[in-house]
This record gives sequence, C-alpha cells and structure tokens, in this order.
Amino acid sequence: MCFTADVTLNNTASNNSGAVVEFLDPQQQVVVGVGGTARLDCRFSSSGPVASCWIHDSEKVVLEGPRVCVTNTNSSSTLVLSEVVPADAGSYSLFVRNRGGTAHWTTSLSVIDPPEPPASCPFVSQLTCTSLVLSWSGPCFDGGSAITGYVVEFQRLDQTEPSDWTELTNQCQNTSYRVRSGLDPQGQYRFRVRACNAAGVSDPSEESDCIKMNTAGEPQQEVTSYVEVVPDTTHKARDHYHVHEKLGMGKFGEVYRMTHKQTGRVYAGKFYRARVSREKTAARQEIKLMNELHHPKLVQCLAAYDTSSEIVMILEYVNYMRQILEGIQYIHSKHIIHLDLKPENIVCVNGAGTLIKIIDFGLACKLGE
Repeated sequence: MCFTADVTLNNTASNNSGAVVEFLDPQQQVVVGVGGTARLDCRFSSSGPVASCWIHDSEKVVLEGPRVCVTNTNSSSTLVLSEVVPADAGSYSLFVRNRGGTAHWTTSLSVIDPPEPPASCPFVSQLTCTSLVLSWSGPCFDGGSAITGYVVEFQRLDQTEPSDWTELTNQCQNTSYRVRSGLDPQGQYRFRVRACNAAGVSDPSEESDCIKMNTAGEPQQEVTSYVEVVPDTTHKARDHYHVHEKLGMGKFGEVYRMTHKQTGRVYAGKFYRARVSREKTAARQEIKLMNELHHPKLVQCLAAYDTSSEIVMILEYVNYMRQILEGIQYIHSKHIIHLDLKPENIVCVNGAGTLIKIIDFGLACKLGE
C-alpha cells in the first residue's frame, strides 16, 4: 500500500499514541554512476502493520515508473532505480505510517559521471634525449566526483605509420609527469592525457605538438626578429584559429587558448569587449603600442583582427599563470595559505623550460590551527 505524504519533513515519528516507527541504521548516502542501478534500503521496526512509500526531493509524489521498483514489508522498504541519469540525483525520503503516526527517513543519492577531458594538451619541458616532463591543466568539470588521477599516453610518429596510443602510466596523481624511460633518443612522439574519477576515465585531452627527442640540448634562442602587426579587417580570428578554454578575463576582455588551424601551434587570443567606439579605440591603441614593444622579455603580439563584430589580438602563449593558479588551488584545498606569494617565490625549474614551482612556505599556515 502506498500513499501521498503530507507531513513535516524530519527524521522522527509523529507519535499520536502507542506504536512508534524506529529506523534501524539507514543509509545516509548512495553514490552511483550514470547508467547504473541505485539501491536504497531502509529497515525499521514497528509494533503493528505499516504503509510506506518513497518520494524524490520532497515533491510529495509517490515514485513510480518503468525504472522504479519498490519492495515493501512490515520491517523494510527497498527502492531500486535503474538506468540512472543525472536528474535522478537528490534527496529520497521513505515515509512510514502505522497506527501511532507517520515517520520518515531521508537519504541522498549522488549521480556521478566520468570527468571532462583535461582542459589543455600536455606541454613539454626539461627535454633530454631520453626523458621529459609533461604538464597540463585539469578538467573544467570533474563529473561530480573528485579527480583521483590521470592516465598519460603517447604515440610514436617517426615510423611508416603512426603507432597506436600506448599507456605510459595510469597512476599519475598530479597535473605533471616526468617520463624517465621508454623513449627512443631518435624518436618522435605525441602525448595526451585522460582524467579519472570514481565513475571512470575521461576522453583524451588534445594532443601535444610532435616532440623530437634528438632536439634535446639545442640552445633556446630568444626572439630577435619581430612582426609589425597590421590588423586583418577582412577575416575573423575563428577563420584561422580554433578557440579553446578561457584562460582569464579582465576589465576590457577575455583571453582564450587558441591553436592555428594549419600549423597547430598554440597561442593566446585576447577578445575585446569592443561594443562602443571608446572601447574600440582603446583596443586599437593597445595593438599600436604592442608594435613598439619588441623585446625578448615581453610577450609579443603576432596578429590582430579588427572587424565590426570583434577585435582580437593573437599573442604568444605563456603557460606560467595557469600553473601558479593550479598550485595555489591545491594549497587551498589543504586549507593552507601561503602568505608570501611574490615573484621571487615563483621560480622556473630550469633555464629552458616553462615549468614553474612555488617555493618558500616559511610564512604559510593552516587555517583553523
């Protein structure tokens, strides 16, 4: 027997006289992956016959349908929900009525999915003839469950046909990984990464550039020739570039990671909010100034697009800031604050790579202690 409940939501019995329903060690939370089967069990004791039913998120509607199976006895009730979808997540309340009144117990159902792919392709630093360091950005959405690690894969390219993708490791705990062995000094490779959570493994990230191991040790020369940028008024940036994840935003616009459609090279694209003439003038002035700032220690403007609908600057891609933010995010997840974050405490691992480390935790402290 089932009924539509109309009672105050709490986890105690409404005792008019006599028999009271007592719940026996009921579930607090159930976690299931998308497409799986959720089983919600609740045992109780009662001195007389009972009627019980389940409702979802206090909607006061008895659960029913082809995916729902409810089994009731005088001492328990079980709800089995098959082919679970994200909309099934939420609170599930079991209402039990006997002669003494009505009681209910509420449990939480969490529906998780594999995470989205890592937000960036792997970037290479510390390249030697047989080893290198890969670093990447975590996924934008974790699927509703914490990221537990990453799978790193590689593909060899210097053969008649590219090889299949091969797993380097499935136990990487961070957003960087040192490849110490297994690479041919004369080989050419491409890398990609997958994110993992309790529900499964994501699709692969975008692939890295082709890495030639025999280029290790070549001198890293600073740029000495520069481009005089003339804004393209005929095309849009998206005609020539793929636009990927947002890297940041400021007072006048947003910055996205971009890859050139023909070469695959990575750049940063600054999209201006040029909605009125004053904003357009400011955007054009920045492009003009960048043409005067040609120096190896300054980020360079490499192209620009100026149309009626948008103004975009194509800049060198500098990966430092994302690494800093990921490091600080991890520190904060441990409830620790650095308290001395400044340029001299952010250092490059070596003179040629782009991998950074945050140092000097002398002033750091843990919140709540």
